[in-house]
Amino acid sequence: MKADQQLKKLSLSGLAAALLLLVVPEQAFAMHIMEGFLPPMWALAWWLLFLPCLWYGLVRLRRIVQDDSNQKVLLALCGAFIFVLSALKIRR
Repeated sequence: MKADQQLKKLSLSGLAAALLLLVVPEQAFAMHIMEGFLPPMWALAWWLLFLPCLWYGLVRLRRIVQDDSNQKVLLALCGAFIFVLSALKIRR
């Protein structure tokens, strides 16, 4: 039963991500922000927004691994897949 609920949450997350991709503009001329470009107050603000998300992610990972230690392999494969996708240059 718990796996069904997790699958439902994952499906809803996937649907939300797909809808977000539809909202993103078709053409974007963007690049990474160079190091040292943001003023210190902006960098601090973004770090303060990031830290709760990091904490929540680590708590969720700990719970997932404690519930079923076999999930470690799946988490590792997901991480490797995301790394490979981030290295690809996708163009239209």
